Amino acid sequence: MNNSDNLIWDLLINKLIFEREEQLKDRLKNLEQELSSQNRFFPQSKILEQIDGLVEIAECNLPKGTIVYRARTIDKYHENAFFDRFFREMISKVKRKIPEFGEKMNSDDIIKLQAYTQRNGTESVFSEEEWKEIFSKFGKKSFWGYNKKESDAPPINSVSVGRINPKGICYLYISSDERTAALEVRPTISQYVSIAEIEIRKSVRLFDLSKYDEKYDTQDNIDRMVDWKVFSDYFSQPNYSGELAYLATQYISEYIKNIKDQSGNYKFDGICFKSSLNPDGVNYVLFDTSPERRKYKVSCSGVYQVLDLWGNLQKQLPLEESMLETSNIGIFH
Repeated sequence: MNNSDNLIWDLLINKLIFEREEQLKDRLKNLEQELSSQNRFFPQSKILEQIDGLVEIAECNLPKGTIVYRARTIDKYHENAFFDRFFREMISKVKRKIPEFGEKMNSDDIIKLQAYTQRNGTESVFSEEEWKEIFSKFGKKSFWGYNKKESDAPPINSVSVGRINPKGICYLYISSDERTAALEVRPTISQYVSIAEIEIRKSVRLFDLSKYDEKYDTQDNIDRMVDWKVFSDYFSQPNYSGELAYLATQYISEYIKNIKDQSGNYKFDGICFKSSLNPDGVNYVLFDTSPERRKYKVSCSGVYQVLDLWGNLQKQLPLEESMLETSNIGIFH
């Protein structure tokens, strides 16, 4: 086959791929419209047949011991409660050196603290032993953010509509890293967020739309490759259209949830897809959050401050050893 023949062949293949992509995109658009205005539960679509064709290549495991993350925003009216114990401890220690230092640490108290450190140096506020004591109390993993129950999936009576779940059906939304988890709850700059660590206690099987298995990337599987790419992009696209825009992803996810293996057991514990807010992040959704059958454990939570629109974070609690390298007064920022 000469170069001209190769070029014609490549053009033909690309045309077939493009037509396949456009056909599936049209089907997804039609499914959205049908679910929103015509037939909520039994739409006439070939979408599910194409999902069936992806079951083999989309299956992946999230191994036991994997740590994933769930974030929740902290509103302005309640943020002080998360730091109350820490600041009471710090203030009590400062008052040993500056007796007139106030309990509420207002602007006058900050001036007193600055004046003291100007005269005596910042190292004089806390001794090395006092620092060690502070870090022994506030530097270990615990529930510094929301508690175990509040860091878990929401209770059924407060479950709102999500990309994967209809209203009232409780799934656990988690992310591959803290930054992705924080971005997914759309905080404002400088806002505090609670980020919980979730430990996978038993291996979970996922319908994976985040990474294509290249071992299936052959000429014989070109249709499945194209379908996977379109579905992957579809599940990861930003939503600017409100709750109705999630009807199709909810419908497809519910179908995936009910796929069974040859033994009659449910095949998938959840689904994963690329984050629409962080190109490097992955979101996971676990279907079963019941205490009896769940395959995860909420281990701890920390409090972070959002530094910018890109989701860069600064950990506030628990304290980290690197904070020992900063001046003692910096702890009161």
